[in-house]
Amino acid sequence: MQTFRTTFEIKRLADNQIDYKSKLLLVGSCFADNIGSRLTSLRFSTVLNPHGILYNPLSIEKCFDDIVKNRKYGHDDLIYFNEKWLSLNHHGCFSDSSAELCLQNINSSVDNAHKHLEECSHIIVTLGTSIVYFNKDNNNCVGNCHKIPASSFFSRRISLEETVSSLSNLISSVRNVNRNVHFIFTVSPIRHWKDGAVENMRSKSTLILGISEVCDMFENVSYFPSYEIMMDDLR
Repeated sequence: MQTFRTTFEIKRLADNQIDYKSKLLLVGSCFADNIGSRLTSLRFSTVLNPHGILYNPLSIEKCFDDIVKNRKYGHDDLIYFNEKWLSLNHHGCFSDSSAELCLQNINSSVDNAHKHLEECSHIIVTLGTSIVYFNKDNNNCVGNCHKIPASSFFSRRISLEETVSSLSNLISSVRNVNRNVHFIFTVSPIRHWKDGAVENMRSKSTLILGISEVCDMFENVSYFPSYEIMMDDLR
């Protein structure tokens, strides 16, 4: 009898599998947020998205750089828009009408992740898109545009080489603090229709190829096929 599913084998980790002794750090898209919330509800030791939801490799690399260095944000790192103080490196969940409360939430989140990182056993990174937005004032990438007028930003799809470089920097930076942590990379199956169907596929393909290259470059780095499970098996 024919099956209505396109099934395939998911490669299991040879060792260092996740269990209740594991300490997990999840960073990335809303897909990571949902998986992380599920793990938290099941009482796993989990730290989830210290900068809030992020989608592109450059912003996620920046998040890890802040965590490793335990960076302290100050007033100069914030902007005031629509009656709220906010950081372009962070999700809107950190924004506040009080600059002091905004900074307190940002810095306490980074400090908590920094302490967790030293004992972390697994880091799960979920990438959503390789299309990155940049601030026109300083050409810095942004994690969230916070509904600021589009004229303040420009966007482009970063290259495969840029993607590999960003992920490699991320891994090397973390390994300076925790040599034994295992990385699990995945690509969010959520389509970014705003950029169109063709550009979304090019974006996802860049991420998948970039992850493939860093898996070959580093030990204890794996790929989990969440994108393929949704697009093929569960379609």
